[in-house]
Amino acid sequence: MPLLPLFPLGTVLCPGARLPLRVFEPRYLAMLDDLAAGPQPGRFGVVAIRAGHEVGRGNARALHRIGTTAVLTRVDQGPDGTFDVETVGARRFALRGLADEPSSQYHIGSVEWLPEPLGDPETVHRRAQRVGARLVAYRQLFGADVSATLAMLPNDPTALSHRVGSLFALPLDDRQALLACESTAERLALAAHLLRREHTIVQELRAVPGTLPMPPISAN
Repeated sequence: MPLLPLFPLGTVLCPGARLPLRVFEPRYLAMLDDLAAGPQPGRFGVVAIRAGHEVGRGNARALHRIGTTAVLTRVDQGPDGTFDVETVGARRFALRGLADEPSSQYHIGSVEWLPEPLGDPETVHRRAQRVGARLVAYRQLFGADVSATLAMLPNDPTALSHRVGSLFALPLDDRQALLACESTAERLALAAHLLRREHTIVQELRAVPGTLPMPPISAN
């Protein structure tokens, strides 16, 4: 089973999404050194924290089981020895356990690569159209331009199913549920449900978040 360096975070990384990080803890500085010495581009696994928090060894007490590889696209060292890195989400994996590596300063996961089955093509096409329409309607509540929203959406339904969760306000557990869906058809169905729920909340409670989610996302 493949081994993968792990970077537990209080966020969910989806395939195609960009994730900037500031690396300052010694264990993750060591991980960057190891990645620089290995095959390029360097990559590690991002898994969301279920219990605990990011900083400090052992403080991430429980991890979600589905994560995404982060591929390093840029690494800049600051004058204080910290690093600003840019990554992009690539491949989903299931975390099957932690490898016994006593010499490692950071966690190494034993992972299983996950496929990206589409599901029934007609169902996927119908659900992709529904998700696109609901996302446009949701973002219009914030005054977003329709053409600008549509320009963010990839034509590929699997890429769309991963991207859409980054374009409206969701708690971590919902983002994790989207990542964990077993097929594009299932993920699009969940995304459509969540969009309808959030649209209703904003309309009925006038509970509009202060800013519209606009994370930097890969155009892949």
